[in-house]
Amino acid sequence: MKQTNKNKIYGIKQFLSIRLITLFSISPDCKTIAFITNTTGLPNIWTIQIQGGWASQITIADNAIRGLDYSPKKNELIFMSDNLGDENLQLYKISDNGGKVNYLSKEHNGSQVLFIEWNKEG
Repeated sequence: MKQTNKNKIYGIKQFLSIRLITLFSISPDCKTIAFITNTTGLPNIWTIQIQGGWASQITIADNAIRGLDYSPKKNELIFMSDNLGDENLQLYKISDNGGKVNYLSKEHNGSQVLFIEWNKEG
């Protein structure tokens, strides 16, 4: 029997497999893009060279990352994340190569902290 309906039907498995990129930032040397994607289930930071290649996962967080921005002077990123879904965003810093995450807003734990922009010194 020939199907006449041109609309394709997608199952729930395909629907739940949708990935998206929510934000991105370009390194100060214009060689790298950092972006947030939910490829691993939760929004995490990944980087890729602008010239192409494979993306590298920078954060492996149990909490959703909601914002990021490259330093204007260094290859490091400020990002915002909550704690176990409490939606109280906090500020963190990490190298664009990954590694140690520095918690920048400890004194504001339990509060909503937002990043606006870097100062001129980075």
